Amino acid sequence: MIDWLWGSLLTPRHEKSRFKNVLAFGSLRFSRVSRKGLRPTRSFLRCTLRAMIYVYVLQSDFDTGLYIGMSGDLRRRFGEHQRGESRSTKDRRPWTLIYYEAYLEKADAEGRERFLKSGGGRRFLDSQLKNHFRRFPRREVK
Repeated sequence: MIDWLWGSLLTPRHEKSRFKNVLAFGSLRFSRVSRKGLRPTRSFLRCTLRAMIYVYVLQSDFDTGLYIGMSGDLRRRFGEHQRGESRSTKDRRPWTLIYYEAYLEKADAEGRERFLKSGGGRRFLDSQLKNHFRRFPRREVK
């Protein structure tokens, strides 16, 4: 379940805690289990296994325009855009994912998506991705 974490773990240190047998690897905390090895603590699971909401920016290879969207499963949604399953993007395929942000709260992601679609958000993207847009200029909206 947590195999992806093992590459980034440091050497364990025992922590004085109100809980018995808690090991800490950096900011990650694990409780010992006799036969099963290490098991993450419940508070760690509660914080890390929540679904992330992604706000993403795609650039069309067809007309160099941008598409800004939001999804709980970025890989699946990007595949839908590439296969033409989304009505708003099927005529401008293929797409390149050029930027994304991850949020824990859906309301935060919705606000960020709304901002990126505004004039100030477009200016933010221009400054944030200036090197990308220098190599791959985007279509100017009139």
